[in-house]
Amino acid sequence: MHYTLVLALESRHGGALNAMAVIHAQEGRLDDALRLFNEAMAVAPQAAHLHNNAGYALLRAGRLDEAETALLRARELDPANRQVAQNLDLLRTAQARAG
Repeated sequence: MHYTLVLALESRHGGALNAMAVIHAQEGRLDDALRLFNEAMAVAPQAAHLHNNAGYALLRAGRLDEAETALLRARELDPANRQVAQNLDLLRTAQARAG
């Protein structure tokens, strides 16, 4: 896989870390995804899309408090981001269901 090759050459490549994390999340490997999102955020802490992606993975993992923290940080970094707004709406629905 292309991203694996990139990471072999540059282990702190934020784009490749994010892409691999997204792939892991889509496969349901949320712990692996979250580890990679955290590595990517260490490289690029101001990247709203990384916080958003991590927040969505945390939401899928049922870790609602952590998801809220990540998504609120994403909104802080990019207030006009529609994907962040949509994920915050999903979070609010999940929180309402959880009671």
